Amino acid sequence: MAAEMLGRLIKEKKLETVERYSERSKLYVLLDNMVEKSNGEYKNRSEIFAEFAKANFIGNYLPLARIVEKILGKGEFRKIAEEYSINP
Repeated sequence: MAAEMLGRLIKEKKLETVERYSERSKLYVLLDNMVEKSNGEYKNRSEIFAEFAKANFIGNYLPLARIVEKILGKGEFRKIAEEYSINP
């Protein structure tokens, strides 16, 4: 009963799951910062996230690196990669 209710609320976008909350929050801050600094080229975080997703699925990160460095400055893509990498 409770799982059904939670599922319905998530589907209706009245509730967001909190899986990987800290990672998602950190990513949202990055994406929002990029939207703000993009001089109107990107209207919302979903547009920039699509570029990240595309690079991840295709495996070609060079176009994404160019976008990041155009918006945030030279060397920022490497900093982001290091910050978000998983170090055992």
